[in-house]
Amino acid sequence: MFRSSGLLLMSLCLLGGCRSAWSQPSDVAAPADRPVAAEASNRCRFPLVAIDRGDHCGRPGQRWIAGAATSLVSSCQPGESMRADGLGCDPRGANDRPDDAGVTSRWEPANPAQRARVGATMALIPAATWRANGRWVSVGAFAIDRTEVTVGAWRRCVAAGMCPVLSDPLSAMTRDASPVVNVTHAQAARHCTFAGSRLPTDAEWSLAARGVEGHWSPWGSRAASCTLAHTSGCGDNATTVGSTPAGASSQGVLDLVGNVAEWVLDREGTTPPVAGVDRDPTGPVTGEARWVRGGSFRTRDGDADGLLREAVDAREARVDVGFRCARGL
Repeated sequence: MFRSSGLLLMSLCLLGGCRSAWSQPSDVAAPADRPVAAEASNRCRFPLVAIDRGDHCGRPGQRWIAGAATSLVSSCQPGESMRADGLGCDPRGANDRPDDAGVTSRWEPANPAQRARVGATMALIPAATWRANGRWVSVGAFAIDRTEVTVGAWRRCVAAGMCPVLSDPLSAMTRDASPVVNVTHAQAARHCTFAGSRLPTDAEWSLAARGVEGHWSPWGSRAASCTLAHTSGCGDNATTVGSTPAGASSQGVLDLVGNVAEWVLDREGTTPPVAGVDRDPTGPVTGEARWVRGGSFRTRDGDADGLLREAVDAREARVDVGFRCARGL
């Protein structure tokens, strides 16, 4: 009898049903070495996020039912990896990727389990290590939306009660296939949670756009043009997502440069250098401004590339800023 009860309890825990593992009250402080969650509510501390309109805390892809966050985890946060059984996330081990001895820029091969967790609307970005801004950076495998989040996807989130109805001063969101804009950082993060995802980190976005080779842009070294990116000479507003397939990355990610700039998880600023490899960086732990990447329909062709980054107040909503979501694998 005791053994059967123990097995039942263990099963519930693996499914996310243990309140102590997945719920988190507002007065729980974040550990000193972990950043505060970027998502909608300050109640939830990293790596948990607000998972419903009541700002209950859990993992992306979970729902709050009967006083606990339940259902399978669909995404891991930066610095974690999906368990082989798909029932949760584990911290990345210290030996997952190389230390500072003999480090080289390289892609790691994706495994079948990672490929199986990537749907048709997302692209698989394998784990990689590369040199960036004078330091070695390494991120685990993740999936990222092939296009920016659309108006149609936002409307589904509104219908579910997780996202607000947005103002539309320039009638930028009249078509379901247009990128959603005029969203704050927290609103973008909440939609990603609704979709069982999260915002990509700055490092993840850079890897998707430039690769370990450090290309200027997703398509290589050529300057931007209207066939590669929707920039200031190509129209007065955002266009349908995926309208410039020639500008896709080698993994098939579209619109990383131009159309609308994209919120990422990280706050503005730099973090102190680390010895060896900086694994799954998430940026500074304080600050009101967040990075947006890639430029938009307002960016000149000559300025549009995968390096482009702008600091924007996280509370600001602009008609040229949208977002896409990512999932840790």
